[in-house]
Amino acid sequence: MKKEDLFNDDFFKQFKNGDELSRFLNELQKRAVEKMLEGELDAHMGYRKNEQSENPNSRNGHTTKKIKNTFGESYIKVPRDRDGSFEPSSSARPFVFRRADGTLPISTLQGLENQACVKTKQHFIKKP
Repeated sequence: MKKEDLFNDDFFKQFKNGDELSRFLNELQKRAVEKMLEGELDAHMGYRKNEQSENPNSRNGHTTKKIKNTFGESYIKVPRDRDGSFEPSSSARPFVFRRADGTLPISTLQGLENQACVKTKQHFIKKP
């Protein structure tokens, strides 16, 4: 699916109310965070999942963590390594948080180049 496909009218017609849109955005953010965490673990381990390596450390499943954001709560799977040396960076943490003054900082991300996500700019929107 192309990025442009997400911004056409037909795509948005599938949402009957704000709750459906919020659930979709919550799931979208959940999946994005999980993919970035997997990419960070790949970089930490020096190889991708299902590849062979001489590294004595190996993948060791996932831990479930609860995250809260402006779209609701969800549980994400955080990958882990056998020796416990993997520590996710702040780039893989949820990107949207409500501030005390009612503004929503929304981080714009620029691609997943080499499985590293780069935060490029922040915009602030007033809460309706």
